[in-house]
Amino acid sequence: MIQVPAPIPTDKLILTDVDNVLVRWGDGFDRFIRGVLGRDPVGHCDDFERIAHWLGIEQEEVYPLISTYHHDHRGLLSLEAYEDAACYVPLLAEAGWRFIAVSALRNDGDAEVMRRENLRALFGDAIVDLHLTGGDKSAVLAAYPSAVWVEDAWKYALQGHAAGHRTFLIERPYNRGVSHDGPTVVNGWNDIYSALVTV
Repeated sequence: MIQVPAPIPTDKLILTDVDNVLVRWGDGFDRFIRGVLGRDPVGHCDDFERIAHWLGIEQEEVYPLISTYHHDHRGLLSLEAYEDAACYVPLLAEAGWRFIAVSALRNDGDAEVMRRENLRALFGDAIVDLHLTGGDKSAVLAAYPSAVWVEDAWKYALQGHAAGHRTFLIERPYNRGVSHDGPTVVNGWNDIYSALVTV
C-alpha cells in the first residue's frame, strides 16, 4: 500500500523524478567509474542508453555496475543538482508548491537514507517525501490525485500522464527524437516554472 502524506494540497503538488531531473546522476556515475573502479573511458556519458558503448562492455554488464554505484555512499550522497533545478525548485517552493520525489532506485541497504540526505542538502524542505519504486512508477503515480509530474524518461512520463497528472518531460539526449501525445516537452525547470507560476 502506498502511503500518501496527509496535508499536502494537491493543487500545488509536484511529483518529480530525481536522477537526471533534479540531480546529475551521470556526473556522479562518471566519477564513480573513473575514481572507484579505475576505468578511464573516453569523454563523458550523458546518454543513459549508451553506457555500455561508452565503457566498451556488454549491456548485461551495465546493471551490476549501476547497482554497485548505488551502494557506494560517495555516489548517492555527492550528486549535484542541475543548475536550473537548484534555481527554480526553491522558487516554486516559495510560491507554495511542494515536491514529492519518485525514483526508480531500488531501496537496497541505505539507498533511501542517502537519497533523502542528498535531496535535503540540495533542496532543503521543498521535497516533503520520497518514494523508491525499484522500477515501475505507475502504482505510486496512481496513488496521488491529479498533480504535476516531471520526468526525463518517456516510459514513466506516459505513466504519469495516464494517471491524470499534468506531465512535463525534461529533454535530454536520450529522449530526443521521440514524441507522444500528452506530456509537454520542456528544456528545463525554467519552462516548468513559467508554466506554473503566473508572473
